[in-house]
Amino acid sequence: KVALDPDTLPASITLSRPYPWTIKTVNQFVNSMTNPMYQSLASLMFQSSIRILEARTLEYQDIQEEYEKNMTPLCLDFGKETRYKTHYPFLTFIGSWAIIYLRTYLKTKTVTPDLRLYPIRKEDADAYFRATAKPILGKWSGRCPMRPHSMATGFKTAATDAKVIDSKYVEFFMGHGKAGKNVEETYISKTKESWRTEYRKLEPYLTPTTTVLALSSIRTC
Repeated sequence: KVALDPDTLPASITLSRPYPWTIKTVNQFVNSMTNPMYQSLASLMFQSSIRILEARTLEYQDIQEEYEKNMTPLCLDFGKETRYKTHYPFLTFIGSWAIIYLRTYLKTKTVTPDLRLYPIRKEDADAYFRATAKPILGKWSGRCPMRPHSMATGFKTAATDAKVIDSKYVEFFMGHGKAGKNVEETYISKTKESWRTEYRKLEPYLTPTTTVLALSSIRTC
């Protein structure tokens, strides 16, 4: 049996912390991308809090009804699939900012109900985010701070700092178990329209103020 002396062990190393996103920096980051799919993906992840593994499951038919009715905010309902890792049912939304990038991206596709919106591997998304981050950050140690997962952290920071909805609703939009003792009850405690109303309070705090939104083609519902 080998006894380890804690005084002789090397200090733990933090590979990297997620980037401390602000509305200004996330806008800069997304606008610096040249691929419409990744612009759509990044803006969607920031405004909705979903991760790559959930985004990869989205098909056009999941958003088709609300998208074609020009509804905003637009619902992403994960009541059946549930949050990856936590396995809690949840729903969230994207606002007008992400919808504009989504519309631009879908103009490049042949749209069918079973179209996968983001048919990418996690590794590909990580690589694209790294390449986009390099001119902005220069060098960093460990993993790229501007990695896809950091978008959810940015959502939580912006939504929590806004203090315009109950904190447990923020956790619910993120699919976290902290939303209540029984997350399933939280999921059914409000109608979709009630959740939309809550998210609408958040949307201004998740939207770059310098972005000129093409709202003339988007109907608030």
